[in-house]
Amino acid sequence: MDKGFTLVELAIVMTIIGLLIGGILKAQQMVQNARITKTISQVDSYKAAIITFKDKYSANPGDFAVATNKLPNCDGLTCTNGDSSGVIGVEDRLWRTISTVLTEENVQFWNHLALADLIGGVQTNPTTRAWGVSHPSSPITGGFHVKYSNDILYRSGHYIVMRSNIAGNFCGNASSSCAVSGSLGYIIDSKIDDGKAYSGEVAAVSSGHSNGCGLANRGNQDESGYDKNSTDENCGMFFKID
Repeated sequence: MDKGFTLVELAIVMTIIGLLIGGILKAQQMVQNARITKTISQVDSYKAAIITFKDKYSANPGDFAVATNKLPNCDGLTCTNGDSSGVIGVEDRLWRTISTVLTEENVQFWNHLALADLIGGVQTNPTTRAWGVSHPSSPITGGFHVKYSNDILYRSGHYIVMRSNIAGNFCGNASSSCAVSGSLGYIIDSKIDDGKAYSGEVAAVSSGHSNGCGLANRGNQDESGYDKNSTDENCGMFFKID
């Protein structure tokens, strides 16, 4: 005669299953925390590299007008000069365009830093646009792009942008290029800035929203703008660099 499980045995099995699930969730959280920490460290390293470059060459990387004369192995073909306008790329409203040509300043920005031996993670004199080739990869998703905006959120300037798709428009106009969820964006922003999507040195926007990450139309003195309960990757993040 077959015997069923006793209540004690069932309790032991349920406890083991609970421990396994708890361990998996804890491991996933540890991986996410590691990615967040690495992302923050990576952005900080780019900020430091830009400062060092400007101290040495008195110009922004990418916008450097005499790169072919001053940077090692800048050949004038895959590495080109900027126009010394003070703006990396072109002034653009709400990140509507993304650089598509390797010789554009936004792409040469990373090439100039790499040729100056100030960053790793990209190829010097790249011949194609790709994460880990012409642009650095992100530990979270996609990679990083640099952009100047004269009408983004609340303040004009240069930003390092985390996005998933290297092609196409920015996340605010094309959700396929978004990088983080509202919940993850809030964690990153809170760790290094003020935790508001429309304020400070770190900001975020989701597709269709002009100033919020999952929650639209939030002024910089209003609520955070981050949908902290959302796990949908529908936001792009900006890290101000000047």
